[in-house]
Amino acid sequence: MSTPESKITPSSGAGAAAALPNSTAAVVPVTVSPVLAGVAQEAAALARAPVVSLWIADEKARSLKVGAVSGESAGSLSLATLTFGQGGVGWVAAARAPLEVDDVFADGRFTGRDWWRSHGLSSFLGLPVIVEDRLLGVLALNGTEPLRLTAGQRDQLALLINQAANALLGTQLEAICGDLLAPPSPPPRISPRRSD
Repeated sequence: MSTPESKITPSSGAGAAAALPNSTAAVVPVTVSPVLAGVAQEAAALARAPVVSLWIADEKARSLKVGAVSGESAGSLSLATLTFGQGGVGWVAAARAPLEVDDVFADGRFTGRDWWRSHGLSSFLGLPVIVEDRLLGVLALNGTEPLRLTAGQRDQLALLINQAANALLGTQLEAICGDLLAPPSPPPRISPRRSD
């Protein structure tokens, strides 16, 4: 269920995006940064969602990895890696669009139903983290009942998505700079030929 007031999008001008070459959009090591963990925790509190996860996108490989989780440890998620199109999170990544589902058990896009059932979860709100046409990740909120957010809560969620986008862009930029500033590899050592 998506209504006009449910559209949540990050601002398109997150500063570091222009500094990243297009070929590096997928370079993100999967480590939980304090910013990503904070975004997941704040989104959980804001929406009163028992489980919130922030997935990091690798557009080149068309896959997602868990970057941060609030309410559950990443190890208890049914999957820690998804492909674009797989499950609700993968659908959000492939479509680059929000997805709001009141009953995941009635929607064929969702996988891992045993996990949902065992945690008493049944609803989903997935939001893409996109900056300048780059998919950086997906914020997924899971609830025990339909997640009904006010316009004000949706605006706050958009600000959290901006924080996540800036953190992910910063991580990409650090990885690029680290590669550029790394000392060159020493030349291969060649042994002199011995004549016997």
